[in-house]
Parts: sequence; C-alpha cells; structure tokens
Amino acid sequence: MNKSPLVSILIPNFNKGKYLRETLNSVINQSYTNWECIIVDDHSTDNSWEILNEYSRKDYRIKVYKRPDYRKKGGNAARNFAFELSKGEFINWLDSDDLFTSKKIENQLKIILELNSDLVLSKLANENNKLPEKKFYFIDEFNSHIRPIKFLTGDFWFSTSTPLFKRKFILLNDFLFNEDLRRNQESEYFAKLLINNPKIGFIDEVHVIRRYDDNSIFSNYKKLSPKDQINSDFPIFLNLANYFKEKDVWGPLEKEYFVNWYLKIIQYSNLSFPFFFKLFFLTIRDGKWNQIIIFFKSIIYRLFNSYIFKNLYCL
Repeated sequence: MNKSPLVSILIPNFNKGKYLRETLNSVINQSYTNWECIIVDDHSTDNSWEILNEYSRKDYRIKVYKRPDYRKKGGNAARNFAFELSKGEFINWLDSDDLFTSKKIENQLKIILELNSDLVLSKLANENNKLPEKKFYFIDEFNSHIRPIKFLTGDFWFSTSTPLFKRKFILLNDFLFNEDLRRNQESEYFAKLLINNPKIGFIDEVHVIRRYDDNSIFSNYKKLSPKDQINSDFPIFLNLANYFKEKDVWGPLEKEYFVNWYLKIIQYSNLSFPFFFKLFFLTIRDGKWNQIIIFFKSIIYRLFNSYIFKNLYCL
C-alpha cells in the first residue's frame, strides 16, 4: 500500500458561512498534506458559495460543487455525492461546522496503516461545552457483536467527523447515507456499518472539535416536544430494527432497546390499525414481562384519553 495515500475529506454544507473559513482552515492546516477536500453545497442562501470559491482558488486541493438538481435536498445526498466524486484510498466525512486538529489525518492514518483496520476513531471535544458530553470507551471494552446496539444506546459513540475510513470497507458494504432521512442519518448509517463487524482502531486523543449552531437540525430537534421527537425518529428505528433482524443481530440487548422504542411509538404516535397490530405482535414476541405490562397500560391510557376527549368535545 502507498505510504502516502490520498485521503478524501468530504464536506456537505448548507448555510454554514459563518463557520466555513475556520473549518476549511483546519483542513488546510493538516500536517499530512496528500489530501483532497470535496465540498458539496446544498444550494445555500447565505455567503457560503462565495467563501467556497474563495478557498478553491486559494488551494487546488479544495474542490467545490453544488448538489445536482436531480439529487434529493439535504446533507445526506451531499455526503453521498461527495463520496462519488472522491478518489482517495481513505475517506473522512467532516461536518461544515466542525474542526479538525492539525494532526487529525496524520495520526489516524498512521494507525489505520499499522493495524490494517477498516476505520480509526479518535475522541472529540465540544466547543465551549455547549453540547452534551458523550461517553468514549476503548474498543476492546465491548465485544464486536454488541457494538452496534451500544452505539445506539450511546455507550459506544462517535460523530460523523471522527472516523477515518478505508474506502474499500465503505464500498464492500454497498450502502451510503440514507437520502430519505432528515435527521439521525448518522445513527442509521454507522449502526449498519458496525453490524458488519469492521476492524476498528482507536486513538486516545481529541482530533475533532464540535461546534454548536442554534439553527442546526440537532438544535431544532432538541426544541421539539418529546412527542414530536419520537414521531420524527420512529421510522428510522423501525428500519434499523428490521436491519438488525435481517443480519441476525437480535439478542436480549437488541430486543430490549427496540421494544422500548415500540412502547414510545405506541404512547405518542397516531397509528393505523395494521401498524398498531404489528407493534403489538413484536412487543409480545420480543418484550420482557415488564415491557408487555407497560404496553397494555399505554393502550388503556390512550383509549381512556381518547374516550374522555371525544365526550368533552361533544359537550
């Protein structure tokens, strides 16, 4: 393998003009120099495109594109299109409001080459402590078969900007970010990747700085009520549950986690009868006794409230 392989840094962007210069400077300042940076702009309405063109003129390794009109709107299509344009043996997605430390690529590339791993993770830090802290563990603390569910529970977690991937590993999985999703796409994509048991390296150093944007999808999501959050998320987790089952990764931890999601959906969502019956069957089949009891309590509560509301409305 080439000792100085090309690394593709892939950035989706939408209206992050106030962050872009610092983000791109963190790429330009990498101690490892054999990289290309591909930015796909999702038709921003701020000054992003002006900044992107400025930096593409400044450094030939920076290449800027607009999302083609035939691709779906959103960061997922921009990420995927950037990957399709890339040429690197190694891939690192970077959110347009995050920062790399100067030795991010150099240090993670060194580990991935030494271990011949599929990806290498590092730690991250939150700028000004405005974002919730996440737990980070050395990979060996969890056996590979429980890493996917531990990722979903947050016990083993990493952000989009953290991993350096071997391109071959991404291609072998034959899927990219789900372009139908507006949020939580990272949870879906990375959980699916982890199911396929990659060889992971880990570097116990902070190499990503995550910044807080009041107008980000994450920030707007946190402003939603619990009911609206669950209605936003449940299609993702139902799809993930099906994928876990298809891959035969369906032990006690997985069952407990996804049945808890079924209960949240039953409590907060307006379900058609066929969909309700499906969740009823899945809860009875996979749930613990305490979860089944909660299921029936939730149904009684919703029926009671529905009856009271209708009668009050009639008055």
